Amino acid sequence: LISSMTQSTDQDDDETTKQIEMLMSKALVSGIVLNINSYLDVYDSVNMALVNKEWRNTIPAKTVLSCDDWHAHGQYSDEDKAFIATEVGIDNIGFESVHLKITWKDQGWGNKKGQIILKLLRDGKEIARCKPFGIAEHKWRTQSITLTETTSDDVQKGVISKSGKNDVIEIWRYVGGGGG
Repeated sequence: LISSMTQSTDQDDDETTKQIEMLMSKALVSGIVLNINSYLDVYDSVNMALVNKEWRNTIPAKTVLSCDDWHAHGQYSDEDKAFIATEVGIDNIGFESVHLKITWKDQGWGNKKGQIILKLLRDGKEIARCKPFGIAEHKWRTQSITLTETTSDDVQKGVISKSGKNDVIEIWRYVGGGGG
């Protein structure tokens, strides 16, 4: 009797596991999975994609670009210049989100002009650009922002909402145009 109860329990556990897997793949439709994923960092996103095959096919890859301890001095008439020249191609339908974190400052005297610029390119042409941090302060400051489709267009200026398959994102810097 105990042996047959143990078998029954094992079969019940297998059936319960199958039901849970079915619910996870069917009940959490791709829109919900993508919404949850948009709040996750890269490592948690990868772990979420490993839950099942459907999620693996639904969740887009996240790319990390970093630039440690980058310093530059520009000419007083300096315009936009590539800050991170690595291009990130989009294989699926466009950007879900972009997270930026920066520790920076302006020159420390005179007018404040330094800015970080995010550019969206399609076939080598600029489609959209935004300046997510505004103008740099004279003192060191750490800032971060996550841009998504729901971020105000006043902030993201279409860099996320206009992105599409095979687009490229670049990070640029602007140090000023003279005058202190």
